[in-house]
Amino acid sequence: MGMKAYPTYKESGVPWLGEIPEHWGISQYRAYFQERNSPNKNLQESNLLSISYGKIIQKDINKTEGLLPASFESYNIIEDGDIVLRLTDLQNDHKSLRTALCTQKGIITSAYVTLQPINQTVNSAYFQYQLHIYDVRKAIYGAGGGVRQALNYDAIVRLKSCVPSVEEQNAIVAYLDKKCAEIDELVSRRQAIIERLKELKQSIIAEAVTKGLNPDVPMKDSGIAWIGDIPQHWEIRRFANEFLERRTKVSDQDYPPISVTKQGILPQLEKVAKTDNGDNRKLVRVGDFVINSRSDRKGSSGLSSYEGSVSLINHVLIPAPSWNRLFVHNLLRSVPFQEEFYKKGHGIVADLWTTRYSDIASSYIPFPPTDEQQAIAIYLDKKCSDIDELVARQEQIIEKFKELKTSTIAHVVTGKVDVRDAI
Repeated sequence: MGMKAYPTYKESGVPWLGEIPEHWGISQYRAYFQERNSPNKNLQESNLLSISYGKIIQKDINKTEGLLPASFESYNIIEDGDIVLRLTDLQNDHKSLRTALCTQKGIITSAYVTLQPINQTVNSAYFQYQLHIYDVRKAIYGAGGGVRQALNYDAIVRLKSCVPSVEEQNAIVAYLDKKCAEIDELVSRRQAIIERLKELKQSIIAEAVTKGLNPDVPMKDSGIAWIGDIPQHWEIRRFANEFLERRTKVSDQDYPPISVTKQGILPQLEKVAKTDNGDNRKLVRVGDFVINSRSDRKGSSGLSSYEGSVSLINHVLIPAPSWNRLFVHNLLRSVPFQEEFYKKGHGIVADLWTTRYSDIASSYIPFPPTDEQQAIAIYLDKKCSDIDELVARQEQIIEKFKELKTSTIAHVVTGKVDVRDAI
């Protein structure tokens, strides 16, 4: 059954709502919700929760490095039916799904605002859908203040909401739950395709940089576990003999900061956390290979097309003249090398695990003849570009699905369409 409009409408007087069905009311959120303020005294609750992509998720309370058990006494106990909002830094990622519906009892950081329904005439899921649209349309952002556009409970409950009867709220939630689940499934399938394409890309790279392009060439055992068999005419060379470490200290005033990311080396991103130690950085020249030494940044590396500076946690490597720079880019970004690199590291926990240049210096890498390096680089450039294009197409489709989901929610929770008989 196709969606239809309501018989009659009236002006809501609220810019982001526009006209609403004649029989719907307009009220501030304070008419239906109060602030949940239930500190976790004496650690009575241990089910640790957080917001992730518009959902409440469980976290392992035993894996919260840096937080002492006593810290959880200040956390807020929340209940099924509460709405949790992350109301800081509103100017960033305004579509980041910063509101979520709680469906279980647990504790969450008191930095979040939690709305507790006042009575049973409220279907919290309806208001959660509505708050999500307010967020996307930047109505929440517009109510914020300060440099980081932060909000508090008082500002949220002054927002106006269009409110049908609880029976109609229930019908709307049933419809949206079904439609959103269908769209989420379509998105999930596309994301699975993207993951398979990325895995294919990595396998193609790993195969090419360790086995070459000719499947019929005689092979030999490299003697190195992460490399395996290599073409008989290839060499195995010691890493320290092929890559010098550039340690020149510079200031980011003289050499602009650049970012070491999983997508390669880029001009420093605007949203990245800035260091206060701008005079103590490493120089990077065009053609250097830069790799982040920390295991929590695994895969953050690449050949630099820029001259600039990076933080001291990065290794800046100068390939010997016998190396094709694009081959180096693929070799050192391949998954087998990344695993070898981080396996050589040292540390206590994951985000403090570091691989030093001296740790990797004695390792060995495959060395094809220069002409083969170039041929492999050209081959991988074409194959990876083709796969990246396929990934981009899937990502575009996913964005279309997400836009459809948002528009569907918006039309339904603001009464532009009548779904009472659609389920």
